[in-house]
Amino acid sequence: MSAALDRSRQSWRAAEARLYPVAMTDVDGYQRALVLVAAVCAQLREHSTVARDLLDCEKHAAEYVAAAGDSTGASTHGLDPDDIFGSAAALRDRELAGQEQRMTRLAAVEEARRAGSTWAELHGDDLGPRVPRLRIHVATGWTIVTDLGGDPATGAPQLLVTTARVDVTTGELSEASGPVTSVATVDEWEQVTAALQAGRP
Repeated sequence: MSAALDRSRQSWRAAEARLYPVAMTDVDGYQRALVLVAAVCAQLREHSTVARDLLDCEKHAAEYVAAAGDSTGASTHGLDPDDIFGSAAALRDRELAGQEQRMTRLAAVEEARRAGSTWAELHGDDLGPRVPRLRIHVATGWTIVTDLGGDPATGAPQLLVTTARVDVTTGELSEASGPVTSVATVDEWEQVTAALQAGRP
């Protein structure tokens, strides 16, 4: 299922890449595309609660696009129905991913709260076991965010540390609100994050 979903995701992203540049040459076509994609996505919300549901929806792509045209009055003339569906599926896929991430954050906060911990941590495979992608202050949602980046001059891997906030009722992660600090080693990362935690607002 994962391989099939990965293949479909690639095709959905490719559909977006083909559909939206229509704006460069055909404003009317672009506007119709937006309307149709939104209408198809609205249908997909009714039939998908996890990403793999979109694979079943994909089998009925033509029906979804036709229904979107009927409900909105927008013509598919000059537009590829497969690109319309693919763009809608890509949009819904991102929505579902966002929902899953919010639920994961909430679960981490709740687990830490039950354990009596001050901080909740979420890890990502690319950062290894010592460095959490998010370190969330359970009481306030204030969060240390770590991403993997590269030194602009040398391309050497770096850890990029900043701060944001997780809404502890919805799991929504805000945009980064603090300066970004680049560090080259995990030891440096621990020093930077310890200082941030000590100076937490």
